[in-house]
Amino acid sequence: MGVKDKMRYKLTSYFGEGRNPLTVNDFNMTSMSGTFDRRDGVDDSDTYGELRTAMDTVGFSSDEQDGIFSVVSALLHASNLTFATNGNDECLVYDRDGTSEAVASLLGVSEDSLKMALTASILEARGELLMKRLSTSQAEKALEATVKATYGSLFAYLVARINKSIEVQGDFRKEAGCRSRSNDVVSVGVLDIFGFETFENNTFEQLCINYCNEALQ
Repeated sequence: MGVKDKMRYKLTSYFGEGRNPLTVNDFNMTSMSGTFDRRDGVDDSDTYGELRTAMDTVGFSSDEQDGIFSVVSALLHASNLTFATNGNDECLVYDRDGTSEAVASLLGVSEDSLKMALTASILEARGELLMKRLSTSQAEKALEATVKATYGSLFAYLVARINKSIEVQGDFRKEAGCRSRSNDVVSVGVLDIFGFETFENNTFEQLCINYCNEALQ
């Protein structure tokens, strides 16, 4: 296990010396619904090696894989971030256990930059930049938007990266006996893996299902 893998594993699983390994119960993103247990008898930790082998086969480099898992880990920790106000009614990241440090480290940004991005907005007026502090509710919305945008970008990257690794140019298609009117590349797409559903109370799992369904159509 490389240095980066060790650091990511520590931040995601142990989160500091003397702490028990973190599980899905410890992240707001995965524990809100209470329905995160698999019902097919498969232990995800047992299939992790198979996932890494599959990524190697598709052509993901070690650095690419490290970046992917770092982003996923960062989003899990980011869901635990909370906000509070100080005596001047300014919104601050309320961090007692090093969560913001973990998120910043995994994303490769400074902790101060992360906190500023989540608690303040920059406005430009007449060529002058002005900083405006967000309220706690606005900061929470900013965090949710950041997590959603980052997850969406990672999802799009994975689809594009896999298609890039399996594409076959037109000339090779002709040699393989494939009929084609152009030199368009071959790519794989998935449509309607899950059904789109909405309930009175929608869980995070349902959000993921609906998001995947919409993104792939």
